[in-house]
Amino acid sequence: MKWFLSHRRGLAGAAIVVATFGGHVALSHGWTGLATVLAAVQAVAAGPLLWPALPPRWRPLAIAVPLVLLAGLVAGSVQSERDGALAVAGLGHAMLYGGLLTWFGGSLRPGRISLVTGLAMRLNPRFRPDMIPYTRAVTATWCGFCMAQLIGSAVLLTMAPVSWWLLLVGTLHVPMAIGLGLAEFAARAWRFRGEQTGLRDTVIGMRRGAWRASPAAAADTSVPAADCPGHSGNATRHPAPGSGSAPGPAR
Repeated sequence: MKWFLSHRRGLAGAAIVVATFGGHVALSHGWTGLATVLAAVQAVAAGPLLWPALPPRWRPLAIAVPLVLLAGLVAGSVQSERDGALAVAGLGHAMLYGGLLTWFGGSLRPGRISLVTGLAMRLNPRFRPDMIPYTRAVTATWCGFCMAQLIGSAVLLTMAPVSWWLLLVGTLHVPMAIGLGLAEFAARAWRFRGEQTGLRDTVIGMRRGAWRASPAAAADTSVPAADCPGHSGNATRHPAPGSGSAPGPAR
């Protein structure tokens, strides 16, 4: 039991991956009973996966998301087992990218530190203020990707065969997100040669919850707006009187 509790997040993530891809295969072959069971597993496993990942004030979502998915499963199953499993696939995809769009997009509001900027500040010891425009653009790129996923899902659902829509929301969106992440890493490595955070260090930092903190925590409270050009006064911290030290880049 102790081992299970200490590994519950990893087990929940593995269960969701298996249930998502397995459900797609089951629906593609007409195995609606298995697809329904896997959809229920996907819904229930969302809670233990989200709970430790969310800040305390957002943890009610770890209860709400499984309930919404289970409600969709039950409501869809009134028509057929296939419709119930499809409802879970569609709701899961919509809530995932709707939540990410809100998270990334909210950090782009004026006066706030963009999400990727905050991550870079915490993970990269060589971060400097003139990297901010790039990290802000990456945040906007992820917003565009999330929006494209939502629009693509809606278009395919209304205008294409269900199998095409299911391919996107059940499988294809994952390699698409991974591909975008790797492409951005390659672009960053080329633009900031020798100054970027390595892929391994990034993964370790993310696993330790670097993304969980509020973006504002990445900057000192004496810096009112970190998303500012490197030449502005807010981009540097001035030394205390008598310290004799030169101003350095804001953290």
